[in-house]
Amino acid sequence: MYQQMKQEQMDMINSEPEGLSWEVVQRLDSLKKIQASFDELGNDSGNTPNVQAIMAAYRSGDLVWDEHSVTCWAHGKLMAGPMEMDMKELLAFSQEHGPHGVWVEGMDDYNPEPMNLFLTLRPVLFGHAMHQFTVSIRNPNTWKKNTWQHTMHLTVLEDTGASAMKIFQQDRVNLERLSGASLPVIGATSMSTAGGLVQADNVLLHVNMFHNGQAMLPRWIEIRACIGRQTPNTDPAGVRLGGVWLHHMLYCLSAPDNTGNMHVGTNLQEILANLPPCNPASANPPPTPRRRI
Repeated sequence: MYQQMKQEQMDMINSEPEGLSWEVVQRLDSLKKIQASFDELGNDSGNTPNVQAIMAAYRSGDLVWDEHSVTCWAHGKLMAGPMEMDMKELLAFSQEHGPHGVWVEGMDDYNPEPMNLFLTLRPVLFGHAMHQFTVSIRNPNTWKKNTWQHTMHLTVLEDTGASAMKIFQQDRVNLERLSGASLPVIGATSMSTAGGLVQADNVLLHVNMFHNGQAMLPRWIEIRACIGRQTPNTDPAGVRLGGVWLHHMLYCLSAPDNTGNMHVGTNLQEILANLPPCNPASANPPPTPRRRI
């Protein structure tokens, strides 16, 4: 792990001109990712010229990282600074030159600040450990042009007993129409279910989870999904299943608090800090279903 982190750091340094400070290199890496997000979302609020001009200034040495000062940019040009940050002055600057194409460099840290997220999944049926979550999916074949408008959101059953995510045939049709391309297919398979063997097509999806408008995963990941074959014009059998990828990518915790909740997040310490205290001695076992003998 250390060697990988060290190599990533060296790759970042080698991608920029020699002599730049580590803080500037990290800031340039953040700005490049911001510019890429502009291309993906298709709405830069007029800030692409500012980002390009700021990166050029860092690379030439005309701009250096100073945590005690900011610079003000408008439409690709340096308008004021370096100077100490004053919110009243920045508001006046935005009103004069904005609302679009205005950028204050130095307000954010040179390194992306963590925005740790976690959410709580409540049981579908109280007393039973069944949870649902919403997964966002995209077509990997159109990853270069995918935006929020090319994204579908499906509610799936959280099921670690499923070796792959399961979606419906109509989901595939809708996503292919939305993206304008076929999903990548990697063959077909037989899946063993409680009702016996079923035949399914294997496709690849890009997936992520969002909470309060923020992505839970730092990147869209590629997973295998199964689509049960069905006769045309018939309703799909069963329910959509999440598979195991959620537990591979995020912290998934439960607590002995008799709620049946599952807590999902990116930072273990944050989840633990926000969980209410509970006494395991007061925890109750799950209900035992009544059966006729």
